[in-house]
Amino acid sequence: MTFDGETVYLKGLHIHSPSEHSINGDRAKSELHLVHAKADGEERAVVGILIDPVAYESNAPNSTFFESLQLSKVPSFKDTTTRISSTLNIKQALTEVKSLDTYWTYEGSLTTPPCTQGLRWFVSNPKLLVGTAQMQELLKVSSFSARVEQEVWGQKVNV
Repeated sequence: MTFDGETVYLKGLHIHSPSEHSINGDRAKSELHLVHAKADGEERAVVGILIDPVAYESNAPNSTFFESLQLSKVPSFKDTTTRISSTLNIKQALTEVKSLDTYWTYEGSLTTPPCTQGLRWFVSNPKLLVGTAQMQELLKVSSFSARVEQEVWGQKVNV
């Protein structure tokens, strides 16, 4: 990914529940973070994809991206020793939120220690919608893993 003339590479991903961003006071059930770093490993950007269940249809189609993760095999977020192997198609996740055609961006920090400042955030709009059963699987691996929402303060948020 390239922004502001800087190229960064996907370093890792994790899920927070509830989301760590809210839009007009609406906080999604979960948020996928795609953490990006420079070639030297310095973390520089995070793509946040907001995730909510489809409220009106209990048998809604599942996210193909999350199906590929085989969430039923993913250990609880409290399990720090179990490792699983999975092939990820990040492009599929981006396709499911319309390739981030619309997003919010701002300068912020990591949301987990060491909470490094100076990162560029890209937060999805629209949300990634999943079926109820898949949402329950997501919550099993990420429940209550978000920090308290932070004030925007003097940050400029761009759409």
